[in-house]
Amino acid sequence: MKIPFIFSTCLLLTGPLLLAHEETAPPKVVDVITATRTDLRQSVRLFGTVHAKREVTLVAEVDGVLDTTLPAGAKVEKGQVFATLDNPDTKKSFELAQGNEKIALEQYQRAKELNAKHQAVSQKTVEIARSRWIDANQSTLKAKIDYERTQFEAPFSGILGVFKVREGAYVQKGDRIVTLYDPSELVLEFEIPAKFLQTEVRKAYIKEKLYPAVRTQGVVDTTTNAAPAYIDLEGCETCLVGTILDVDLVIKEAPQTLFVPSESIFMEGKDSFVYVVVGTKAKKRKVQVGFEDGGKVQLISGIKAGEQVVSRNPGRLSDDQDIQVAKA
Repeated sequence: MKIPFIFSTCLLLTGPLLLAHEETAPPKVVDVITATRTDLRQSVRLFGTVHAKREVTLVAEVDGVLDTTLPAGAKVEKGQVFATLDNPDTKKSFELAQGNEKIALEQYQRAKELNAKHQAVSQKTVEIARSRWIDANQSTLKAKIDYERTQFEAPFSGILGVFKVREGAYVQKGDRIVTLYDPSELVLEFEIPAKFLQTEVRKAYIKEKLYPAVRTQGVVDTTTNAAPAYIDLEGCETCLVGTILDVDLVIKEAPQTLFVPSESIFMEGKDSFVYVVVGTKAKKRKVQVGFEDGGKVQLISGIKAGEQVVSRNPGRLSDDQDIQVAKA
């Protein structure tokens, strides 16, 4: 009969101690952030290849041995010859045609002089000499065209790419020799996956620089399920033809929107919540969130600018719990 008495005595003794412990529990120290506005954007990382808007690959028009006068990477001016094909027959034919034309011209001029001064030569002879000179001139022009086919002349000012044939090698008609490109106008070619083509934003960041105009062909390749896209690389002095660059394609953006760190948000079912600092209490608040940008989550509703939000570890708190804001 003494057992109930002892048990009751223990409850009477320990009860006040438990109540005293709960009353003296210190508040949770929390880190907070003040809700402010900033520009947020969501992007997807793609990659593309730098090309010149104006480039041409020069092809051998005759057979011969390649002789280069400028190396790859050299600057050339429009009309400058930077390589030749050594073709003895073509060169010899041109030189021979030039010699024949010179002789024919001298004979024609001599015949005209004699006919004008002494009429020792008939007008018919003059006409025959003139006809021979014209034929020789046409032969020279044809031989010159054939000879010029052995000369690689820059059609515009630009930079020489890597030669596809080494110097001293024998090349045949149709062989690709070198690509000439204009570095003043570059374009980045890449592909946009079909699921991102419906976004309204048409801008991208390359090397942290904004390029506001992204062009697409509007046709999706059924093999890659992506559409070809292009960005004009104006003012990109460090962009080199043939290099691959990262492209951050903007698919969403929200100028001057409220945000909180992603660590401050916790889920209960399908709903999102944060803890707001109200006096010395942590108050649970339902919020509507948008997209995330580098650890910052857009707040559509639920929070006003200037309110303080617990910035991390919300899982250790409960609604209406006593808190203390940590010092900076």
